[in-house]
Order: sequence, then structure tokens, then C-alpha cells
Amino acid sequence: MGAGVSAEVRTLDLQGNASLSAIRSAEFRRWFDFSAVPDLEHRVGLSIGIMDGIWAISWSQHRRITEDYLTESIRASTCYLRCFLPEILPAREPIAN
Repeated sequence: MGAGVSAEVRTLDLQGNASLSAIRSAEFRRWFDFSAVPDLEHRVGLSIGIMDGIWAISWSQHRRITEDYLTESIRASTCYLRCFLPEILPAREPIAN
């Protein structure tokens, strides 16, 4: 969003990112064993922030998120998460009823 956005709007945006991180992390944990990544929600949140930062640069330069910046945001987020997540995740054990 850039520097021209009020602190209140930016805070709401960051809170939205935190909510998205919690939702995505819960979904990932539903299907995969993340016992080796206890801080998954934090890592996913940072990856969302990385993407958001790249989108903000695109917005400030082009007044839209261009295809190139979208690609770069995916690349940067993926590279960051690869620092912490295994390339292949084991499936989670089914929960007995």
C-alpha cells in the first residue's frame, strides 16, 4: 500500500494478514504433519508480509500489481518458506473416530 496509507488502515491490513496466516496454517496442519515446524503460523505470516511488500512496490510504481511483480512475490515467498519447510511433507495420520 505504500507510505500514503494511514496507520489505522495499515494495522487492519496486517491484522488481516495475521488472520489469513492462522487460517492457512490450520488448513495445512489438517492435511500434513508439521510437527517439525512448530512456528508454522509465524512463518506463513512472514511469507504473506513478503508478498504484500512486493505488491506494495508494484502498486507504488504502476498503480496495480503487475504480472512480473506477482511472479516475484510468489518466488520470494516460496524461497523464504523453503528455508523452513521440507520439500516433501508427510501426510497427517488420520484421526480415529
